[in-house]
Amino acid sequence: MGRVEASLEALEKVVSQGFEDIKSELKVIKADVEVLKAAENKRKGAVGALMLFAGFIGGLVAKFGAFIFGGH
Repeated sequence: MGRVEASLEALEKVVSQGFEDIKSELKVIKADVEVLKAAENKRKGAVGALMLFAGFIGGLVAKFGAFIFGGH
């Protein structure tokens, strides 16, 4: 009976260490996902700013294009 108890304790130790490994891996993955989300949000902000700037330039060309390009 003592050998069975010792085997169960050893198995419990291995399983609990496995869960700790999984938990630490999940923390690493979660941190990586957060970094990727931050980079994606930064990219979206840059694209939004670029679109705003392009719209502003397009508006100027539409407003003053005839004057700039010699039209009526």
